[in-house]
Amino acid sequence: MLEAPRIYPTFRFRNAAAMIDWLEKAFGFTIHAKYMDGDKVAHAELAFGSSMI
Repeated sequence: MLEAPRIYPTFRFRNAAAMIDWLEKAFGFTIHAKYMDGDKVAHAELAFGSSMI
């Protein structure tokens, strides 16, 4: 049985909303969670298969 990953890569972007849209369209990432602070993305988790960023 595989263990859950213990290290998750993280990224910071000036326009996180645009990057999320691009990752969805270009590579097929899906939004696992997205938390907003006003009109800006405060935190997001994107999934690609069993991988998460």
